[in-house]
Amino acid sequence: SKLLSSAKPTAIVGGNDLTAIGALHCAFDRGLKVPDQLSVVGFDDITFAEYTQPALTSVQVPRQDIGRAAFQALWQMISSGDTDGREYPVQTRLIVRQSTAQAL
Repeated sequence: SKLLSSAKPTAIVGGNDLTAIGALHCAFDRGLKVPDQLSVVGFDDITFAEYTQPALTSVQVPRQDIGRAAFQALWQMISSGDTDGREYPVQTRLIVRQSTAQAL
């Protein structure tokens, strides 16, 4: 809410879809047209994202892959005591809907 009242951003990326949906509501309350004046993107692609107005663009996260990676990391730590800062990359996908416009 503060961001939209004090600055003129062209895009907002929410840390999750619920935050992004809140940004959609704030934009609507301030008379900003999404995506013409402001693009909004969420993160985690909850089911509700496609039913917002406009439908929310979101980053889809493979929850099963994250769970599997978390288990592998925990198992590695328990079995070997290794707390090395390993990375467990997962493939994400941008689901483009109506809340974003092409960058100028």
